Amino acid sequence: MILRWVLLACCLTAISGCQLGRNWDDEEETLYVDFYKVPCDEDEASLCFRVKEDTADDYETWTDSFSGFSSFAWGYTYQVTVVTSFDDDGDPESYSFSAIDAQAAVSSDENSFTLNLYTDSGILQQLDDDTFSLAGEKSFSCGDYCADLETILAAQQVAQVEFSASADELTVSSIICTAVDGDDFESNCEGTSEESWRVAYFLSDCNFSTPQLCLLFKVNNSDDYELLRLQDGIEGFSPVWGYRSDIDVYKTVSNGGNITAAELQNDDSSPDEYFGSSYTFLFVLRGSGLDSSSGGYIDLYDSSAQLDCTSYSLCTRMNDYISDDQYLLLKGYVDADDDIVLQSIVCHDDSSSDFQDCVDDEDEDEDINWWPS
Repeated sequence: MILRWVLLACCLTAISGCQLGRNWDDEEETLYVDFYKVPCDEDEASLCFRVKEDTADDYETWTDSFSGFSSFAWGYTYQVTVVTSFDDDGDPESYSFSAIDAQAAVSSDENSFTLNLYTDSGILQQLDDDTFSLAGEKSFSCGDYCADLETILAAQQVAQVEFSASADELTVSSIICTAVDGDDFESNCEGTSEESWRVAYFLSDCNFSTPQLCLLFKVNNSDDYELLRLQDGIEGFSPVWGYRSDIDVYKTVSNGGNITAAELQNDDSSPDEYFGSSYTFLFVLRGSGLDSSSGGYIDLYDSSAQLDCTSYSLCTRMNDYISDDQYLLLKGYVDADDDIVLQSIVCHDDSSSDFQDCVDDEDEDEDINWWPS
């Protein structure tokens, strides 16, 4: 009996020794790579891929070694084959790019993203008067935000910056939030916080896949109006054409910097009235969400208001554009009967990207950021 236990112990020792010395062979596997990179860590000036291992998973910041993917271009999603190497315990240790299995350009409706930039890490660098760089890896033109980015960089602030990526080009869409340090950033720019909003007296298309109207709001009087791109709008608040409201809301912001929910805290008991042709505004509608005119009126998407297209003899043109499913930049005002009187068709196109170019040319002097995505 003793001999048998001695032999068993020797065998177990031998097996254990074999396991400790085992070499794990490299393996090929598939990874899915998102269309942009993010800072690897708030204390480092480096960028990491966003990766998932299955199409049903969420993308995660990939901080493990991932070498060889030099052909990555911003604005494209990828399915790639990688060679995975393992450590002595059989855990993945590094990934080497092998091949691109599929590549797809992200649509203009979905190519926006937000980065939290801790500038004291060196993640944001200025190359010249109108060009900046992310981690010295990806340069971009600062456009209308050069002065803002210079201030952020000089003060070593934490900034939440929205970009869009297309064909390996980056564009700054907006500076969402800034703070003097990480603690202020977490309290002011992430999670749930209270904020005062001025809500515009008109609505506009949300630029969702399905036509829907969204309200427009601003935080400061000097700010541009921007669309609140939420399917459910502000919980507890219903915007009304012709009334501008100053309200308090609880807003919830994702780690990516996007507003994910808004709830009314304090309503405006006496909103300002903006009725009549002295208060014209521009707004966007999509032909795919409208029916042709009837009796000189066109019902808006949710039938909450009517568009008077007959006062300025625009029904025929509107019907043509509606039948062609065109995007429309319109100018009008709210009359005393709460109808929206259509004064002019400022811009139209059946292509979303061409329409945006048209809008950018036409509303140069307006203070509305129409389609921030």
